[in-house]
Amino acid sequence: HRDEQRPLPHVSATFGNKIEEVLIFIQPANPDSALNPGKAIALLSALEANKSQLNGYELVLLYQYFGYAYLAQENYARAADYFNRALAQSPHLPVAMEAQILLVLGQVYLVDDKPRQALNTMQRWTEYVDDMHPDQWALFAKIYYKLGDNDEALVNITEAIDAQLDNKKTPAESWYLLQHSLYIEKEDYKNGLASLKKLVGYYPKARYWKSLSHIYGELKRDEESLAALEICYQLGGLTTEKELLNLSYLLMEENAPYKAAKVLKKGLYVDRIIAPDPNNL
Repeated sequence: HRDEQRPLPHVSATFGNKIEEVLIFIQPANPDSALNPGKAIALLSALEANKSQLNGYELVLLYQYFGYAYLAQENYARAADYFNRALAQSPHLPVAMEAQILLVLGQVYLVDDKPRQALNTMQRWTEYVDDMHPDQWALFAKIYYKLGDNDEALVNITEAIDAQLDNKKTPAESWYLLQHSLYIEKEDYKNGLASLKKLVGYYPKARYWKSLSHIYGELKRDEESLAALEICYQLGGLTTEKELLNLSYLLMEENAPYKAAKVLKKGLYVDRIIAPDPNNL
């Protein structure tokens, strides 16, 4: 597919000018300009009314930009319909354009919660490419996850993360989150811990430190569990009476009564999360 040479008909000047006008409303040159997909659809509909006068390549462009306009409106069903119409004109479009439409269509199906169609489309897309970018591995991972195929999801998200690291770039937060959750579902706490530590390193949020504390607890690494919980507390991640009391009891058990008292005092008198009952006092 990817090496196929396709002679294409010329785009007429009249059609080309009208498509340029359409692009103003769905791909404005000025980033401050507002999108107006409704106006684009109106212009495209006028062209579609005379589609018998268009050649195969012009039909592809017409349907492709219909797809992008409906995508801008988040009308995923109509967008998918028009992208499929564009693909149906093959071979009257460049190979690279066919591959790009398939890639976009796969993403549209995923967003529209149609993972089976997304997978079928993306598998067609792989016939056009030699190598996949990290975000494309991640796309496959999300599709497999939606389909309930966690093993394939894990293989693909790990490939995405490794490829991104090879490129000397930081993998996306959502990629590590997916990898972590997939490991935990398999009860593979060792690898789940490794991905969570990466999350904490790149995206140090309180909830990740809380999860880290939980994983250390599952692995019976109590000192590290408490240390992670303390960091979570310092980041404002413990917000209920139960969580604050739990931290204070753990600090007591680790022979840190002064720290425990400070947690209780702040919870009682500053944040007023802990009830001033006889036990807590």
